[in-house]
Amino acid sequence: TGQGYSVVIARDGEEALRVLQKMSGRIDLLVLDAIMPKKGGLEVYADIKKLLPDARVLFTSGYAEEMMRARGLVTEGLNFISKPSPPGDFLRKVREVLDNK
Repeated sequence: TGQGYSVVIARDGEEALRVLQKMSGRIDLLVLDAIMPKKGGLEVYADIKKLLPDARVLFTSGYAEEMMRARGLVTEGLNFISKPSPPGDFLRKVREVLDNK
C-alpha cells in the first residue's frame, strides 16, 4: 500500500476465490502462494481463469522455483518470485507482471 497499490488479503485459497467473486473485474493482479491452505495456488488459478480469463497472476513460495516447477506446483510460463524477497525486487516483479499484457 505504501507504493500506491490497493491490497486485499485472503487467508486461504477458498477465501481468495470468494473475495475475487465479490470484486470481479476490479483486481489487476493476484499474488498467490503456490502452497495455500484449503486450495493450492494452481487450483485457485484454474478457478480464477474461468472467472477472469485475462487475470494476471504472480505466484510466490518459500520453496525454490526449480523445486516448485519440478513438482508441478508452478508451471512453465507462469510468473513466479521466491520469498522472502527484498521489497524492491517484489515491487519490480509486480510492475513487470502488470506491464506485460
